[in-house]
Amino acid sequence: MIGGPPRPPLPPRPPGTAGPAGTAEGSALERFTHWLTGLGDALETADAEALKPLFTVEATFAPDPFAPLDSGRRAVIERLSGEVAGSTGLSFEARVLGAGETYGVAHVRLMSEERTVDGVLLVAMDARGRCTALRRWAHAGESAADPLKGVRP
Repeated sequence: MIGGPPRPPLPPRPPGTAGPAGTAEGSALERFTHWLTGLGDALETADAEALKPLFTVEATFAPDPFAPLDSGRRAVIERLSGEVAGSTGLSFEARVLGAGETYGVAHVRLMSEERTVDGVLLVAMDARGRCTALRRWAHAGESAADPLKGVRP
């Protein structure tokens, strides 16, 4: 879910205006929001195939500032898929902090029954709205699903 409950669909664009999100013609904010929505949908359903169109073949991913880069779409998808494998009740939230022609920055939260990962993504994008480089600064903690978990009497 990006920034709240689902919104009703937008009316069709008038002829001659920018194309749909995820194309070279959409605004930077539209392309980045489209990409984040695709990422969230794929992670919530643990669908590795849905991640493929989001990344270029040569994409890189730094899961944290001190980790070595995962290089190539296959390695990026394996890493992301491995992080959600076996998780139950996945929920993805994101808030765009900024978007330019070649990048996007977002605060993201991926929650499951087991844990919550809260962080910031920096996404470099090509003209087609695909990620060429993904950098993440995040903290993983116990899930907030059980507010009394870990609380001593």
